[in-house]
Amino acid sequence: MSEISLACMESISPIFFTIPFAGKLSGIFEFEKLKQRFQEKRPDLENFFIGEVYKAYLDKFQEIWEIRNIS
Repeated sequence: MSEISLACMESISPIFFTIPFAGKLSGIFEFEKLKQRFQEKRPDLENFFIGEVYKAYLDKFQEIWEIRNIS
């Protein structure tokens, strides 16, 4: 499972954060582009990681991005 988690993170990296002058993290820069990048790379991940367990992991990874609209 660690390989698929790394592959999912690599599919969206690099991730840039929005940090105002006060220094407190306020969000993820261009959040929508990260979601789109994962959606574009997901077919490649599905071709490499085959099976129900991997599909469930990819579904959950995408679901988290959909739920947490942190832009």
